[in-house]
Amino acid sequence: MREIRESGKVIGVERIAIMAALNIAHDFLAARPADPDVAAVRARVERLGGLLDQALAQQDNLF
Repeated sequence: MREIRESGKVIGVERIAIMAALNIAHDFLAARPADPDVAAVRARVERLGGLLDQALAQQDNLF
């Protein structure tokens, strides 16, 4: 989310979160080879989701 915010192209926490979610989905789909390591991809998506939750919680504390 920080990278998206710093790019200056997206304004608003909700929009940044949506862009981050779209990026996560894109990474997931791009990482699917013919024989995917589903467990590794799932772990990465869960880790990114946790980071997203933390970032949103910090934003909520600012208001």
